[in-house]
Amino acid sequence: MSYSLAAKLKNKTAGGVAAPAPLPTVKPVSPTPSDFLPRVLPAQGPYAAWTAKDKKNHNAATIDELATVIESLGDRTDIYYAVASFKAPLPDYEGRTQANVAMLRCFKLDLDAGAKKLETQGPAKVYVDREQALAAFQAFTQATGLTPSITVSSGEGLHVYYVLDADVTPDRWRPVATAFHKFCKGHGLKVDATVTKDHARVLRPVGTLHPNGRRVEVLAHTAKVYSLDEFAGIVRAGGGAEVELPALSGTGYDLSVNADILPQYDDTPADFELIRAECEAVRWAAEPANQPHVEEPYWRGLLGIVKHCTGAEELAHEVSRHHPEYDPDEVERKLEGWSAGPTTCEYFAEYNPDACSRCKHKSKIKTPIVLGRVAVEAKKADGATAALDHALSTGALQALVDQNGVLNYVETYQRDGRRCRSVFESGTVEAGDLILSTVSTSNGKPPSQQAIASVEARLRSAARRNGVFTKIHLRVARTEEATYHDLGPGRIVRIDPNGWQVVEEFDTVPLFRRGAGAGELPTPEPFHGDAREAFAHCLKHYRDLFGTPIHRAILAVAVLLDRLDPHTPHPIFERVGPPGSGKTTVTEHDTNMIDPPSGDSLRITGHRAEDIGAAAQQQYVLAMDNVSQLDRTTSDVLCIASTGGALTARQFQEQKKAVVLNIHRPVNIAAVNTVCHANDLQTRTVREEFGPREKGVDVISEDEMRALIRQRRPAFLGALYTLKAASLRVLPEVRQRKGWTHRMVAFDQTGEAMLTAAGYEAGAFLKIVGEMRDSMARRSASGDVFLMRLLDALRIVSGWPRDDAEPHPREVLQRPRPAAVFPTIQGTGATLRPGVLLNLLPKPDPWDKDRAIPKTERALMDALRRVQPTLRGLGISYRENQYNGRALACFEWSPDALDE
Repeated sequence: MSYSLAAKLKNKTAGGVAAPAPLPTVKPVSPTPSDFLPRVLPAQGPYAAWTAKDKKNHNAATIDELATVIESLGDRTDIYYAVASFKAPLPDYEGRTQANVAMLRCFKLDLDAGAKKLETQGPAKVYVDREQALAAFQAFTQATGLTPSITVSSGEGLHVYYVLDADVTPDRWRPVATAFHKFCKGHGLKVDATVTKDHARVLRPVGTLHPNGRRVEVLAHTAKVYSLDEFAGIVRAGGGAEVELPALSGTGYDLSVNADILPQYDDTPADFELIRAECEAVRWAAEPANQPHVEEPYWRGLLGIVKHCTGAEELAHEVSRHHPEYDPDEVERKLEGWSAGPTTCEYFAEYNPDACSRCKHKSKIKTPIVLGRVAVEAKKADGATAALDHALSTGALQALVDQNGVLNYVETYQRDGRRCRSVFESGTVEAGDLILSTVSTSNGKPPSQQAIASVEARLRSAARRNGVFTKIHLRVARTEEATYHDLGPGRIVRIDPNGWQVVEEFDTVPLFRRGAGAGELPTPEPFHGDAREAFAHCLKHYRDLFGTPIHRAILAVAVLLDRLDPHTPHPIFERVGPPGSGKTTVTEHDTNMIDPPSGDSLRITGHRAEDIGAAAQQQYVLAMDNVSQLDRTTSDVLCIASTGGALTARQFQEQKKAVVLNIHRPVNIAAVNTVCHANDLQTRTVREEFGPREKGVDVISEDEMRALIRQRRPAFLGALYTLKAASLRVLPEVRQRKGWTHRMVAFDQTGEAMLTAAGYEAGAFLKIVGEMRDSMARRSASGDVFLMRLLDALRIVSGWPRDDAEPHPREVLQRPRPAAVFPTIQGTGATLRPGVLLNLLPKPDPWDKDRAIPKTERALMDALRRVQPTLRGLGISYRENQYNGRALACFEWSPDALDE
């Protein structure tokens, strides 16, 4: 049977006359667009083709003209056609909307297949290949008895058409198409929902070229055509859904995907932030991290919500700009072209069924847009929003959005004659009390929670659109002009190279939030002396209170100065010693000197990652006491805290909702034994080791010690601030010096600036901190089996015959034993093939689960990278070299680095 014969059979069955049964399936002979288009398109135009690369519409008055247009485009791989006719010709670019569709002549399915779509959309929506899709569709046809009119290979997947015997309007077509989609899903067929239900959808016309090089071709066709009632009846009987066809009418029908729900709501612009807060499907698609994974139909549905919200133009770009194919002009065209009502919940359920299935609003609303609209009756009933808006507009209540996107309320008041400011996060009890008391004081009606949520969402949205955020600090802040230390309400210490002073909380001073449990520091005493005298006062303070040796006290003071700068990487301060050695007391002293709690005791941070992240939102200095060990996850989080970063964690009792916790905090650790073992953490650690308490030394109670510290604190703070100001004066000069080698270079520069300001020679602090790091490295090496055996191997290598100078890697590799030892400026160098070094190590014990000694060259290289920071601390440098694809291990060590 030829294709033209099938067309004749179609005409014979027009008007509802049943086609002969069974209908044959015929493989056509390469139909052209001229053969194919009359079968699937309405009788009257205009029609449109579309080229995807330039996003251009190509109008045609007749089907023949449309076929000519398509054929004239040649072998472009981006040719599509609209499977409908339109009320008016389309603009040259975009403008293909559902509202402009006039008539349709078929129902259609799209079965996606292929590796590319499978990777992006997953196996739940995409078949592996065309053959798998065809097998699934044939099984579907046999199970349902629903005979396709035309089956087309789209290049990788399938397009399937069910031709009608008469043209139908979109309002009569859409209910059946919606039910048909449910019918297909109920039978397990993976179909693209937008193709099934979107009456303005485009598909690839037969005869055109797919990007993979295949032609779009008809695989099979029958002479089957359906009346609309017949097709709807089959779908209804198959469990698709109850289908109620609108009566025939010549009047225009609202072609919105939400036309059935629009009468329920007014057209008041909605608040997108309220929708985002309540609708997970909208929130997920709008998140910047998720936008690259949002399918185009899902994104269009999101714009269908944005279109009906306040500030739609800005919002449309906000929910689109993080997609790799983001095009501002296309976003605006899509938004402008959305002439329908708001997207329905049913639509979103097609693309994010998990979110919609657990939605608390399920079956209660038909579209998320209602979540962003406050009913007029509710506004009239309480007037709370107006009262809250009035308090904000008059300045009685000040609200601002911080750098993390969190809304805060600021309370300004007088205390002891000083101007004070308190900052409370929205949602806290303190923020709620402030809102209620402020509105009540101005004789307004106390706002409801719904009113507060509406206003807060509007404020957050406005801040995001306008990019207006206010930096809020915990305890310490730094600007280009000065460093600030928050002592408590109304008292801020301002430190610059010229000195320090206590200032009130004026608008020019950074804004501080006092975290949960935060306490106050006393007003510091003015220090009458220079930097050297201030430094001596600080050292004497540690010696008198704790008996701290001078080198350890220098490190402790340098750490405190470092913590008065919130922007630099902070070393982890680990104090180690036996019980009763005083490590916890000194840890409490140092923590509370910068960030004291409301009481005298030490605020302890938990050891889990989420505990550290949560504590960092409330405390500037984190303290961990009685630590027995740190697991790998905690070590990693402490590294993030040291140098700064963000921790993403699952929100409590939520599976898919995550919170991002920004952490960059100083950390104090007190432990009986060393716990900062991980190499990356150890490179960020300053360690102070305590010995047993000397016999015969009087011990005083904790209360007495805390009383002494309180008594001495004002004078110590005055000296510390004086030393900080002097350090700031010389810090630019110190930073110009060369030879900084450690990753905690900012801390080293702070220590050098401190001693330089106090009159010590350059390099004095580096010598002290270098000795501390060498001690840490040797202690770590003594407990690392692989490292100890590696040092033994290098001692053997150091005794081998030496070259006069470092040879070329090619020469080394050509030797019977591919290795070389030679003199260097630092001492001794060695270049070896990994296998040579491996043979010098003890053979690994096969019964050893931990396998401290590597078995292969690759494992050896991994182990060398692991211990590289510790080797550096021992005075041994290690690097890898490659020559002609062959690896070489290169070492260099100082004369005493390999001493026992």
